[in-house]
Amino acid sequence: MERPVLKAGDTPQALLWGGVIAIVKGKGQDAATEFALHTTTDRATTSEYFAARALPPSTTAGLAAPEVAKDTFTTEWTRKITSTATGSPFWQFAQNAQIEEAVAKQVQAVLVGKSKPKDAMKQAGEEAAALIKR
Repeated sequence: MERPVLKAGDTPQALLWGGVIAIVKGKGQDAATEFALHTTTDRATTSEYFAARALPPSTTAGLAAPEVAKDTFTTEWTRKITSTATGSPFWQFAQNAQIEEAVAKQVQAVLVGKSKPKDAMKQAGEEAAALIKR
């Protein structure tokens, strides 16, 4: 099932997810780059990771590997969900975790009936804006 949309014809959206490998500029960056490339592109490594964790590879070649391609859940998830995944607009801010928490608290307030959606999203927006200004 694709993610719901606001209006018919809108593109479904999903937040990117999964493990992250970060390369920090400086001493050791060349070794880190080699590790990241090996971990994400070496067929044996991506296949072993998929077999152990059932998380799809991050490359087109990895997704086409027979053991991944024959997994119906993974191929359908990739087709319907991952294809519309985007990064969070909050990832660029050092206070990302606090912003996500502010939004999540307000969504929870709506879900448990403690707040009206419009009021909760206004509050979440104000809290996020204050955190971004820091």
